[in-house]
Amino acid sequence: MSGQPDLNSPFLTSQDKDASQSALEQQSSGKKKWHQILWVRIAAVVVVLALLLGLGLGLGLKASNNSGSSSNSLSNSVSGPNVVFPNGTIWTGRGVNLGAWFIMNAIFGGFQNTAEFDFFKVVQARWDEATAYNLMNIYIDNAMTDKDFVFIKELGFNFVRLPIHFRNFQWTNGTWIRKPDGEIDFSRLDKAISMITSRGLYVSIDFHNWFGQDVLYERISKAEPWLPADLAAQCENDRAMAIEFLTKLTLHIKGRPGLFGLDMINEPVPSYDDTLTKVLHKAIRAADPDRMLIHYFATERPDPIVNNWTNVVYSFHVYNYPATIDGFKDALANKTAERWNAPYYLSEIQFAEYTDFPKALVAMQNANPVIPIWALWTYKAVHYNNWALVNYDDSFKVDLQVDSLEKIISTWKRLPELDLRNSMSPWGKTFVGGV
Repeated sequence: MSGQPDLNSPFLTSQDKDASQSALEQQSSGKKKWHQILWVRIAAVVVVLALLLGLGLGLGLKASNNSGSSSNSLSNSVSGPNVVFPNGTIWTGRGVNLGAWFIMNAIFGGFQNTAEFDFFKVVQARWDEATAYNLMNIYIDNAMTDKDFVFIKELGFNFVRLPIHFRNFQWTNGTWIRKPDGEIDFSRLDKAISMITSRGLYVSIDFHNWFGQDVLYERISKAEPWLPADLAAQCENDRAMAIEFLTKLTLHIKGRPGLFGLDMINEPVPSYDDTLTKVLHKAIRAADPDRMLIHYFATERPDPIVNNWTNVVYSFHVYNYPATIDGFKDALANKTAERWNAPYYLSEIQFAEYTDFPKALVAMQNANPVIPIWALWTYKAVHYNNWALVNYDDSFKVDLQVDSLEKIISTWKRLPELDLRNSMSPWGKTFVGGV
């Protein structure tokens, strides 16, 4: 390298080239001038890179401060028995389920004369499929609003578990509901995630209701080699439908910040050789290698290392335990006896049977060292007492078999009017002041 300026350099303007040429011809000080010009440009590049690096570090600091900011993602953050931030700080999850929102749960939604998950069946039998989906969307648009997430944050929770139903996004036959441009219509899910994360809360998406569940609940799990051929084919089809659903969902939320894991499937019955968990895990991993996955097991959990499962959280539910503090703690101990080197997540817990709510709350807080992540069932319901933190009164109940469309719609459009703080159950009031 001669040390002389390259007059063909893209860093130099025509004026720079003229000045440099003149300097070279007239005096050696021209070298110094050219170097000054080049170094100015290098310095500018360095400043821009420093600004960009500073921005990246700033976003990283939000996560390491355990702020719960929506700009962060918990993907790729399982470390041994904990969920951690990028700097290794352990994340302690204090959550609540949104059991009366997307899944159209008749019990908690106050749908009279309707079995728990028969909303679509009842409405389609009385009217038609289009009406069922229109009603579902009206309900979803009104059952939870921004003020709910402000309130949830005020109570001290830092994430919510969002159960979803395959029929939120698919027609009865399993084909996708699409927008006019042909894209799958995830718009209400997108809006929900944005509302939640904008208030500094993480969200865990839970695949609660799958295709074929209403026909034979355990069919998706059955994989025994000795099954009759026709039943085996139906079981494979249910799994194939779930794989397609979860793959499309995973691709849609890939890289989205503010998500604490994907709960692959809610409360499946044990599957032969863990077939269901294995095929769902494999499919989601193919779509997104980084997404934290939540595996539910009612009883024994396999060693994740043996199955080559990484970035996995094990979840379980506790109901029907003895209504004592010691009974609750014993239930936790029994549920986590094997203690594999993975985080354990109590994704559904309910205290309705306790008469001493403050002690129950203390028990939950004391359980955190054992179960660093938990979510209460549930946040809101229509007159369901201590099964919910917040209750609507009976005027919000609807009879899907009798009431007119106008009455159902007008009732659901009143849902945002609820005074949340003054509608808390006795159980819910124990959470005032923060969890």
